[in-house]
Amino acid sequence: MFNEVNNLLDVSAVNSNGDDGNGSLDGKHVLLSDFTKDDGAFLVHHFISHFLKAQQISPSQQPPSCLPPAIKVIVVSFAQSFNHFHCVAQKFGLNLRQLRESGSLVFVEALKELGDAIVHQGRGREEAEEEEQENIFCSVLRDGDMSQLYRRLNFYMEDQEGTNRRPIVILDNVSVLLTIGVPLLKLVTFCNTLVASVCRQKGGTLVAHLNLNDEDEQDRMLLKHLIHSCDCHLQVTPLSTGHSNDVHGEMLKRKKKKAM
Repeated sequence: MFNEVNNLLDVSAVNSNGDDGNGSLDGKHVLLSDFTKDDGAFLVHHFISHFLKAQQISPSQQPPSCLPPAIKVIVVSFAQSFNHFHCVAQKFGLNLRQLRESGSLVFVEALKELGDAIVHQGRGREEAEEEEQENIFCSVLRDGDMSQLYRRLNFYMEDQEGTNRRPIVILDNVSVLLTIGVPLLKLVTFCNTLVASVCRQKGGTLVAHLNLNDEDEQDRMLLKHLIHSCDCHLQVTPLSTGHSNDVHGEMLKRKKKKAM
């Protein structure tokens, strides 16, 4: 299945120096979208395993200039726990706990941090202010301020070891932020700022996933804005021919045309 996804993207197995065969995701923003009943989360798992396996190419397969691995994977999950991703990754032969401990993977468990921020909203002012210094999502909930989350991701993207690693940033279900009250304009600005930083400045890859309610105007506007900024859009939809016991849906690919 995942080989078919790579073929659809015109991307072969990525190697650690960023040269991924005939196609490349370097400097690209990939948008994944699905609607409430059409779960496209499998694509998020695909991209996580795709890039993490790229880090595990043995040293004998790499030129000396590419050691250590030339990519750094950063996952921000607004919809699922780290344990969920760990269990799924095990089916692909990956141990996310070990990869996180080794520094190959940075995992921001935004779902948990958002939950903690909601709990602390109802506490006393002094305790709430103390919590806000530790939990960046308090400001997200209070006034939709995404700047602290951006600074945190930018810190993770900075190459502290001087190894010139390209950042791979994967956002799982960004649309959750609309649900908790982040204004559409602030969320779009956050995503566009990430595109500029990850893709344009650092030559990395941004993968953003949206799980949308087709009847929600804000969701439709968010999708429209991100389609405009992405290089490739993969959309999971129901079968046009109706229900099937063997096939649950279909995937559409839209690729931005290159400027002449």
